[in-house]
This record gives sequence, C-alpha cells and structure tokens, in this order.
Amino acid sequence: METLDVVIVNWNTGKYLEDCIKSILNQNINLIGNIIIVDNNSDDNSANNLQYLSPKIKIIFEKKNNGFARGCNIGSKFSKNKYLLFLNPDCQILENTLENVVKFITKNENQNIGICGTKMVDNLGRTVASVSRFPTLKNLLFKISGFDFLFKKQGMLMRDFDHEKSGYVDQIIGAFFLIKRELFLKLDGFDEDFFLYMDEVDLSLRVKKLGYKSYYYADGKCFHEGGVSSKKNMVQRNINVLKSRIIYARKHFSKTDILVLIFASVFFEPLFRVMFYIFKLSPSNIKITIASYLYFIKWLIK
Repeated sequence: METLDVVIVNWNTGKYLEDCIKSILNQNINLIGNIIIVDNNSDDNSANNLQYLSPKIKIIFEKKNNGFARGCNIGSKFSKNKYLLFLNPDCQILENTLENVVKFITKNENQNIGICGTKMVDNLGRTVASVSRFPTLKNLLFKISGFDFLFKKQGMLMRDFDHEKSGYVDQIIGAFFLIKRELFLKLDGFDEDFFLYMDEVDLSLRVKKLGYKSYYYADGKCFHEGGVSSKKNMVQRNINVLKSRIIYARKHFSKTDILVLIFASVFFEPLFRVMFYIFKLSPSNIKITIASYLYFIKWLIK
C-alpha cells in the first residue's frame, strides 16, 4: 500500500522538525515508505536522535549546507515509491490530508497531474496565499515596485485566487510539494544552481513543458510557520531571493527581459525598499536592505 516517500531538508529548525515528523506519523502510516531527513550541517542538533519516532526515518547528515535544491536531490535518491513529498520542516500536516491527497492524485482521471499541493494555514488556522503564476518580466516588475499588493491580478503570488477551492495553477508552494517520482527523475530533480527559492518554480515550469499540470488541492490542510531558518539571517535570505530570481530569468527569459530585470533590481528596487522602511521608521531593515543589495550587486559583477 506504500505510495510515497517524504523528503525533509533541515537546517537549524529546532523542535519544528520533530513536530513535523510527528504530524506525518499521525497520518495513514501505511501510505508512507521512508521519511528521509537531509540535515544541511545544522549546529542545533535538531536532526539528532529522531529515529526513536519510527523505523521509517532515515537521516543523512551533510558536512556543509548545500542548499534546499541539492538537499532534496540527495534525499530523493533514497526514495523508491511512486510519489515524492518534499515537505518543509516547519510544516505540520493536519487532519487526514495525506490520505485525501493520495486518493485524489491516484485517480485515473487525474493522471495528467504531475505536482500537487494543499491548503496552507497559519497558527490561527487562517488560509494563506500559497499558489503563484509563473514569473514574467511584467509580474516581477510589479513585485519590485510593490504594486502587486494593490493590483493582485498582476502579481506573481496569486492573492486573487480563491484558496478555498481546488484547481489547476501554475505553481504551488514548495513547503508541501508532492510530485510523481518518475517525473522528478526524468527532469534530474531540482536545478542545483538554485541554493534556495525559485527551485520549485523552475521545476514546475519544466514539468508543464512535459505536458503535466500542477494542482492546488483545497480539501486538505498543512500548517506552515515559514522562514524558521531564513529569518536567522535576513541579509542572506534577501541575497538568496535576488540571486534565484536572476538565475531563473537567465534560464527562461529573453536577453532583453533579463537586462531590464537586472536594471530594475539594481537601481529601483533597493530605492523603493529603503523609502518604505524610512516611512515605517525601521532603521534595522534599512541596514539589512542596503547590505543585501550591495552583496547582490557584487555577485552580479562577478
């Protein structure tokens, strides 16, 4: 009856990881083969001594932080089942979500679905936006300017999408990312040029080009804290976001669009961010923004 393997990439997430695993074990355990944890050289012992929870748990300790994409690819090598669930360690799967998602995606009429996500909720149980359009120069410029909050249909994050209803989407959030294992292997997994962010966007686009779709399944719930690891170093988080955006553009945009995006990212975006934090009277965020964009510019020059 085993249908899927779960891969979790961990880096200093404390007790969130243990809580995540317990939430998996509260699901229909007969559906699950291995729970594979790839620890990216954490120094908080968060991945230590977790095997007591279940014999299904396998832990791979890396000697350095290889990033999310490579961590997922490493974990996938220990998988043997039809589906792979990439799950963030700061998630908890709620109710009978895993069983319901598996029942849905394995129906004959849903064989065109290559990737499936589910509803994300915050710690108050409120549904949060978790599906996106594929990046284009236009929606990235709306994001850079901050106007995506005003013009919801123009932004990359689909704030205009009814998250209480299931449906096909361009891309679901990587925090709960269920994919057919044969597709993942056929595409050689995540592109390891992405250290963090945009890797699942790139993979979703490549899956679409093979003729498969991504689906948002609203009849399930997954709590997602978000940013547990990245919040510990906001400068590095911002750098990873900016770098991944350019890496994605270099793969999928025209040369003209790449140049426009770089110009906007270097000359306009930091100005907009600094002005916003001046208005918010947040000197710490001003310092973080300046440091992030200075490093990003150095990376671009190299």
